[in-house]
Amino acid sequence: QHFSGQPPPDLREISRSLVNTYDCLPLWLQLIGRHMRRVGYDGQHTRVSETLKRLIANARLRLDLGSEAQALSSLRACIDLSVGALDAQTRQALHDIATLAPKPNSFSREAFLAITRCDVECLYDLVDVGLISGAQGRDRYALHASIRDYLTITDTSADRDERLHRLIEYYCGI
Repeated sequence: QHFSGQPPPDLREISRSLVNTYDCLPLWLQLIGRHMRRVGYDGQHTRVSETLKRLIANARLRLDLGSEAQALSSLRACIDLSVGALDAQTRQALHDIATLAPKPNSFSREAFLAITRCDVECLYDLVDVGLISGAQGRDRYALHASIRDYLTITDTSADRDERLHRLIEYYCGI
């Protein structure tokens, strides 16, 4: 629906292949869908098709190796796409909230703002790319466990103690 006119005929087949390749795992598909929304914003069918073909080729290469670790690397590649599209401040905010418990737990907008010391646009950007999801309740959000695991593994900063301190400050009201 974001295209002007009709998408090229091969786009439907490419999309089906992508779903089959990723075994319909919801998180992968959400991240890929949001990435494709960014890629296809201007209605360039060729760019969309090429990006989908590249995602399929990369996933098949990893999945054909047959190990669970390789399949997980496909998920990591999808998360890498989304994280890589973030500006530095939003990427830092994402790492800041990795101190929070993942789904089914949730956090408030106020908690996000206090822990990350960012403006609300960072939160909205993270929701828009699918790295944080809305949760039940007014202004509640949740972090998927796979995203949190990814953030823990890829975190190279030395300010983890500072993040935990901000978390404690917020929840204890210090």
